[in-house]
Amino acid sequence: MYEPNLNDPRVQKRAKKAYAFCIAVASRNPSGNTMSSKWMSEHFGNINRGLGKWLKDTLLTCTDDWYSKRAEKAKKYRLNERGASYIRDSLIGAQNASKAVLQAFDDQLIYEHIADNYGDDLLHLQFRYRESTHRLWHGLQHMPRRIKPHVFAQAGLIYHYDIENCAPTIIQQYAQQCGMNKQTLGIDRYITNKQQVRQHISDLIDIDIKLAKRIIQAITNGARLSKDPRKDVFQMLDCNEDKLDKLKNDQWLTQYRKDFDLCWQAIFPTKAKNRWHTYFRLEREVLNTVIMYLKTNYINHFLEHDGFYTDKPIDIAYVQELITKNNKFVLTITGEVYNKHSI
Repeated sequence: MYEPNLNDPRVQKRAKKAYAFCIAVASRNPSGNTMSSKWMSEHFGNINRGLGKWLKDTLLTCTDDWYSKRAEKAKKYRLNERGASYIRDSLIGAQNASKAVLQAFDDQLIYEHIADNYGDDLLHLQFRYRESTHRLWHGLQHMPRRIKPHVFAQAGLIYHYDIENCAPTIIQQYAQQCGMNKQTLGIDRYITNKQQVRQHISDLIDIDIKLAKRIIQAITNGARLSKDPRKDVFQMLDCNEDKLDKLKNDQWLTQYRKDFDLCWQAIFPTKAKNRWHTYFRLEREVLNTVIMYLKTNYINHFLEHDGFYTDKPIDIAYVQELITKNNKFVLTITGEVYNKHSI
């Protein structure tokens, strides 16, 4: 069995590059994110043998091994926290380093990774996206949230916009367009007061608000509340059965899940197939309206799936009207401004 010598400077150089790549772009969510073999090989080396394979197996955990070259669908991976910590400790060379030291080490490597791989994109504000399942993908989309504002602000993209509650709103309104006339009070409550709902879930099972948000997102995306260690929500709860039972018995969450069943039944009356391909298509059509506006007004931008960064402020009310006119959805866009000298 291959075991690298982590004291060898050549091995450390490869391990540092691979570690930086993983902490910069690998998802920490149980469901993971798609990562092509070609993309991984650029940072690990040959992922089928030797050091490259060891680094991949140590730093990443495969969460979905289905792939298709024809459909351009890669396998999904998430960060292996234990393996990443092992490699980080060997790179730092210090025992029991403080949380602040570890965070600073990680951030420095992430900035180096971004500069090495996306420096030209950020310098010229010309981003090369990969398209798959109606979505536009770019490595910078996977950056940790604490890093994004700084990186984009330094590039001049100081305005950040989000389409609020994009998935539940589009799915609900599209179902209504398809003939659904039943009330969806669970979705309504989340759309009108998501902070209160997240706090409710946080208090219900004694978790932090960020984890509550991730759990609601997973359920919105179709995750099941099952006592199966392979399932996303149960993994997020560290397989705590009591907490899962509380979620399953919660009145709001029960209504919320039923509401989505009603929506999808209206969208697909005979057979619920390709649910999320349908949503991604609708989401992309909305994004295309935004892109048209940005290009028409010569606004440099970086795209996410339901948000974007710009170098100039947009006319929010006008863009919302465009979306209603072109895409038949009533959506809310929120924005914030970053000062690149104060982040």
